[in-house]
Amino acid sequence: MYIKTESGAGAGIISNNALLKGPRFVTGEIGHIPLIPNGEPCRCGQRGCLEPYVYFGDVQGRYERATGNRITRSEFIELVQNGEKTSVDIAHETASALALACAHWGVLLDLDIITIGGFWGDFRKDIVEYCQSYYNTILEQSGIPSKTTILGSGFDDDADLLGAAGLVIDHWFTPFSVPFDR
Repeated sequence: MYIKTESGAGAGIISNNALLKGPRFVTGEIGHIPLIPNGEPCRCGQRGCLEPYVYFGDVQGRYERATGNRITRSEFIELVQNGEKTSVDIAHETASALALACAHWGVLLDLDIITIGGFWGDFRKDIVEYCQSYYNTILEQSGIPSKTTILGSGFDDDADLLGAAGLVIDHWFTPFSVPFDR
């Protein structure tokens, strides 16, 4: 499963070497399923969805409300690396939300690999390793054996483009694999 972060939240799930899709084409719409009771408000009207924790525009807004300062993506990274409290707290909230998402969907779908893409996948120690540790703890406490690996993507900002190109290539070589006519 590939979890898209930064410009929203979504997932691509590969099963039997094919992209999993349902009849309404909402498979992987993980951004608007509440995970955290009474969590951050979401644009969809609910609270505690994954999206307000990973969408960088929402992260900027939370930081600005807490400090009065508007920051860029690179400034946020630098602040986290320097241990600035507000940015670190926000990164920890995001790590917790992503860890819950990985645990819920990883166990539900019995996944081998979960890849966190985008901005948050670049935070190997603060986000990815935390998600792996949380996942391992949940499964160990549940008595469920697992060898699921959680990774950060190396595709940076190109992941969406590469995914779209992959769909086109897949459609070209196997015309009935993705119904583009819906």
